[in-house]
Amino acid sequence: MNDKYIAESKNNAVKVDIMRQKKRQSIKSTYDSHKDGFQYMVSTSVNDKPLDSRDIADPFVIQTVHVSLWDTLKGLLRGGVKLVVNINPKNNRIVEDVMELDDQYLGLGANTRREDFNNQIMSSGIRQMDNMEDMSKN
Repeated sequence: MNDKYIAESKNNAVKVDIMRQKKRQSIKSTYDSHKDGFQYMVSTSVNDKPLDSRDIADPFVIQTVHVSLWDTLKGLLRGGVKLVVNINPKNNRIVEDVMELDDQYLGLGANTRREDFNNQIMSSGIRQMDNMEDMSKN
C-alpha cells in the first residue's frame, strides 16, 4: 500500500489521500455532549402510535423499523402504513447553531452576523443618499 493512503474505509473501497487534503477551519463548538448530555431525540411511530423514543448524540442516524407481516396486512386493508421517524433537538439553541453554519442565515434575535448585515445596509443606504444629493446638485 502506498504511504499516501493512510486512511481507508471499512470496506477498503474508498481511499483518502491525506497528503493532498487541504486543512479546513474547524467550527467552534457550542456544547459538550459529555457534560450536557445528548442533544437530540429520535422518536418513531407507526399509524400515529409511538413505538420508540430515545436520546442520541448524532442527528445523522440510520433508523431501522421492522413492521411485522400482520401489521403490514392490516395496513393494506386500512389503506397503508404511516411510518414517521422524527429527529428533534432537545434545545432550540441547537437548531440556531446548525442554521448559522449557512453564511446567508442572519439568525434570530441579536447576534454579530445580523449586526454586521444591518451596519452594511445602513452604510450603503447612506452612500446612496449621498450619491443622490451629488446628482441633484449637478
